Amino acid sequence: MRFLKVVVAIVVVAAARGAAQDSSQLAPLQAAQQALQQAAQQAQMRAMLEQIVRQRPVQAESAARVMLRRLQLQQQTLDSLRARSADQYWQEVAQLTVQAQVLQQMGDSMRQQLMAQMFGAEARARALQRDYIQIRQDRSARPSTGNQPILVVDGVQINEADSGRVRAIREQLQAVLERHLAAEDSMRSLEIADVERRLAQVREETARRRRDRAALVRQMVDEVLRDARRPE
Repeated sequence: MRFLKVVVAIVVVAAARGAAQDSSQLAPLQAAQQALQQAAQQAQMRAMLEQIVRQRPVQAESAARVMLRRLQLQQQTLDSLRARSADQYWQEVAQLTVQAQVLQQMGDSMRQQLMAQMFGAEARARALQRDYIQIRQDRSARPSTGNQPILVVDGVQINEADSGRVRAIREQLQAVLERHLAAEDSMRSLEIADVERRLAQVREETARRRRDRAALVRQMVDEVLRDARRPE
């Protein structure tokens, strides 16, 4: 699903915000360094996901269940998934475990709360996606009786009974993803507010330096001459 890339981008922006506040301007070199940092963090998170899926550590299972409780999701979700498919189970465990680590690294409680809302929405969306896949697989495996009305939903031929399930999944997905985007918008609003505060600080500092330019130039001249008098 698309969620990991979006969340990583937001987390990286939040992490880089503090570093950006220490400089009066974002130079091209700093921008390039931030881009490299984002790419490295995205690669690190993908590697963590793949490692958990491959090695299947017991600690990850415990972390995933703790994360489910934090997101106020039912533990039975993982239990039923494990009985259905070990591969899908460990993919979900890996996703929840990595997301739990992301939350731990966020010091801001407001951002942490919003991120948890996004992760909860994503977990529900993944479950609905699996339900939809199961409907498609059941339809492919079910022998045609020739007397059931066939409908086309999302490009897939299904019978009338399944069409109600598909519509319900679509409606639930719409509600879940609306909540996800609302939390994401709130997160971005916090980042915009931080940028605007920093911009106001930069403007104030720039105005001060313009007012005090003559004094600053004299100070710089004195410093250069002092350095010239120092022994090599």
